Amino acid sequence: MLQIVRMKDILNQLLEYIPTDYENYKDDETKTFLYQILYGTKDGSFDFYEQAKKMFLRTSEDPRKIQVRIEFPKDKTNLPCYVIREPGKNSGMAQSIGKLTGMMTPNGGFEVRDSRAYNFDVMCLADNILESILMSEILYALMLGAYNVLSTMFYKIDFNMTELIAEQDLMPLPIFFRSLRIDLASDELIPTLVDEGLLNKLIFEDAGKAAINPRGNCSNLGLPGVESEII
Repeated sequence: MLQIVRMKDILNQLLEYIPTDYENYKDDETKTFLYQILYGTKDGSFDFYEQAKKMFLRTSEDPRKIQVRIEFPKDKTNLPCYVIREPGKNSGMAQSIGKLTGMMTPNGGFEVRDSRAYNFDVMCLADNILESILMSEILYALMLGAYNVLSTMFYKIDFNMTELIAEQDLMPLPIFFRSLRIDLASDELIPTLVDEGLLNKLIFEDAGKAAINPRGNCSNLGLPGVESEII
């Protein structure tokens, strides 16, 4: 699976935890996740706990229900939302690129393992900076609270927080927002290419053209056992 899509699914499931948890403990609010991390936190008239209930307990019928997106919203009507970007993918700690796992695929090939490290930026877009701070802190708490589950999916998990402002030339909206950097590492499992006839055609069909004489003409050379269409 594409890791950015996988991360989107993980965030959606984590966000779904909040209303489910609240419903389970509706008779005793003090046991809810939101209460335990936010109750009593205020900035002037802004009550983070009460605002969190308004934002994160919205139903799917509410157009302002928080969404997780891969693309940026076109205007403020789609706020608040989380936007995921994947600015980098690097070699993982295991350095296992090209290693066969020993598992066969349904078409007779083998799985190849590649250790990858992923960098995701989850931008918390909101109408104001206090809501963005609230979104980032709740997401951080959800990720940290789910660490024991996430550690079964990834062998490296790390979080960092930054604050950004939208580039006015690119997004003509006065939006301040927090961004949560999530660094993960896991193994990519890819099936080997098993159709040797097709593979030879794609890779070696024009391989003889590599033998070029000083005048720029291709020598009429072929590879043993491989059909060549060089003229």
